[in-house]
Amino acid sequence: MKALLEVRDLRVSFGATEVLDGIDFDVYEGEVLAIVGESGSGKSVTALSMMRLLGESAEITSGSLRFSGRDLLELSEDEMRKVRGREIAMIFQEPMSSLNPVYTAGFQVAEVLEEHFGYSRKAALEKARELFEMVGIPAPEERLRSYPHELSGGMRQRVMIAMAMASEPKLLVADEPTTALDVTIQAQILALMKDVRSRFGTSVLFITHDMGVVASIADRMLVMYAGQIVEEGSVESLFESPRHPYTQRLLACAPSIGERKERLSVIEGFAPSPDAYPGGCRFHPRCSEAIERCSAEPPRLVRGVRCWVAEDS
Repeated sequence: MKALLEVRDLRVSFGATEVLDGIDFDVYEGEVLAIVGESGSGKSVTALSMMRLLGESAEITSGSLRFSGRDLLELSEDEMRKVRGREIAMIFQEPMSSLNPVYTAGFQVAEVLEEHFGYSRKAALEKARELFEMVGIPAPEERLRSYPHELSGGMRQRVMIAMAMASEPKLLVADEPTTALDVTIQAQILALMKDVRSRFGTSVLFITHDMGVVASIADRMLVMYAGQIVEEGSVESLFESPRHPYTQRLLACAPSIGERKERLSVIEGFAPSPDAYPGGCRFHPRCSEAIERCSAEPPRLVRGVRCWVAEDS
């Protein structure tokens, strides 16, 4: 497979605090790559770095983000604006904070088509209606005139997907797009994203903490902890034979259909703050399998896993 996006040695700092530590991965054409981890692991910062949407307090201190042969970090803001929303689109966790409350849903989708493709307002609104229909919004003609607050959470997320797909992007970045939705709507959104992928051949970078969602939609997955990738591989291999203790704990915490448990498993302790990352392996204070070397020497990512115990086994 050909890599659409190549991320190499990505490092991001907030002031003197480094929050991403040498992130490396590829997203291949037509695949769904999931990034998994607890809150604070660096998943969203990774996505925002790719979009060049980090705030002024953040700085990409090193690395490259090669997309379709171009390093996104070397583009001017005007050049990046042409990539963002046209070749790379992003869906956020809470669409209410992403949609403008003073404009109708139809206007906001049509605006993408006018801005990037020079559609007339009439043609853009007709295309927006077709997109609303494609993503399963009922009574699309009426919903074009609806304001975000008049739509349900699931409907707003469909509007965001319609907006993202208006330009038929090569890469769709979805940052926890189903977290705030109930399980029925969540399943509908996942089915919709699968349909988008098969219809347009779009690559998807899917960010989540939900292992059930990963199993449903992804081909490969990266597991992040404390600003680092700790394990990577196909969804099948990591679900069947996870090697890193953190991946094993994440999978143990996920509920299974048909399996009765008195209580769900939990990962003891808390993920460290970026300004207090421990020495050695960053997971070792929470790891029951840690050995003396784990607290003294940072492990490298070797054969898809960052763990001294796994590397020696």
